[in-house]
Amino acid sequence: MIVPFAVILLTSGVSALSSPYHLKEFHPVPRGWKEISPAPASHTLELQIALKQHRFSELEKALYEVSDPAHARYGQHLSATDVHELVRPADETLELVESWLAEYGVDPLDLDWSPAQDWVSVTLPVNVVESLLDTNYSVYRHEDGA
Repeated sequence: MIVPFAVILLTSGVSALSSPYHLKEFHPVPRGWKEISPAPASHTLELQIALKQHRFSELEKALYEVSDPAHARYGQHLSATDVHELVRPADETLELVESWLAEYGVDPLDLDWSPAQDWVSVTLPVNVVESLLDTNYSVYRHEDGA
């Protein structure tokens, strides 16, 4: 079993060359699992990449306003389209992500964007992911043989 242990979070305004991603969290190998070999280069992993939501503070303000009985906007709920527009990353962020992935041969047509474009998923071979994230993936086996 290939066990991915990292989630990446991309932010706007970050130079792709100086710091293409930030490690959001790291999980050590769980007790009872042992590394047995490098992950086969041809196996695939699904990456889910979160992008900085461009106007989140505006969304938060609007949500407080429509939820406050004392506010003039009370009850005027946002549509899904309104929410998507408020959390959609800046164009620069979207361009950086597509450019960064293209540098590693990822076809933009293979990217699966969320409705607000604040998440992108892509399935790639292990060897591409290792280059993309400057990391190494391994195969692990549980001590009970699983």
